[in-house]
Amino acid sequence: MGTRSSIGIQHHSGFVTAIYCHWDGYPEHVGLILHQHYDSHKTKQLMLLGNISVLAPEIGAKHSFDDNSDLVCTAYGRDRGDEEQEASEWADADDWYGEFGMGAQHFYLLRPDGTWMWRDSYDKEDWALVEDYLAKKKLITQKTPLTPRA
Repeated sequence: MGTRSSIGIQHHSGFVTAIYCHWDGYPEHVGLILHQHYDSHKTKQLMLLGNISVLAPEIGAKHSFDDNSDLVCTAYGRDRGDEEQEASEWADADDWYGEFGMGAQHFYLLRPDGTWMWRDSYDKEDWALVEDYLAKKKLITQKTPLTPRA
């Protein structure tokens, strides 16, 4: 059984573009990969890929859906040929969090300032910095200074 998550990017106007991710949605996996490998440019490319089964450090190229790798993302549309797997758009982060239809347990949002935020659907806590969570769990050694990403 997968730990479902949703990954979104918030645009300067406030609206959110988001995709579904089926496997390993915990901050220790998806959150860590996003924090270490996905800036604004790469996250926009991820959104173009659409809904994914597995998030990996690289978006990669088309491959067999059954040949999962820890190195490249596995996408429902690109790799399995499923239709209607495009990213969805939401008025804002609250709309996305409140209405996301695939029952995600974890939500990840890249804000316009380049920071990754995380929200858990279990305890309804407010948005928190992914970096703070990872530092607390000692998955990263130190927090990095905030540097806006294009």
